[in-house]
Amino acid sequence: MSNFQVLIDSLSTNPYFSAGFGLFGVGALAAIGRGTAQLSLALGRRHLLSSVQVPCNDKAYTWFLDWLGREAGKRAQHVAVRTEWVEEEGGRVSSTYSVEPSPGLHLIYWKGTWIRLERIREQQQVDVIGGVPWETITLTTLGRRRGFLLEMLEGA
Repeated sequence: MSNFQVLIDSLSTNPYFSAGFGLFGVGALAAIGRGTAQLSLALGRRHLLSSVQVPCNDKAYTWFLDWLGREAGKRAQHVAVRTEWVEEEGGRVSSTYSVEPSPGLHLIYWKGTWIRLERIREQQQVDVIGGVPWETITLTTLGRRRGFLLEMLEGA
């Protein structure tokens, strides 16, 4: 018997080595499983979800917020109020307000489809023109339905 064979036989009968090798195998399988799950989740998001993002400096942003307040905001629980006022001659002030989804995450149901609406307000960035915090609205739905989301924007 060679020295190498003696070493292999002694290590295979050693319970401490066997337990360590078993733990190594379980840890390696767990790491591979975690990496596979993360990769499949990223691929799933990329290929199974459609998203449209509308930044606050886009002309469609205010139209879309108004439309959301009318269409999707009927059943919203968390809303923000936007007030617009005009001072007429003689000092008389007339105002109108609109209700829109507040910053955060919302689920809306439109034309038989659930849509995830995320309104993010960045506190560190400020819109140079308006001096208000930078905001972004992201609409996400299941499937390759970019046209559906663009149809939603057309309706606004």
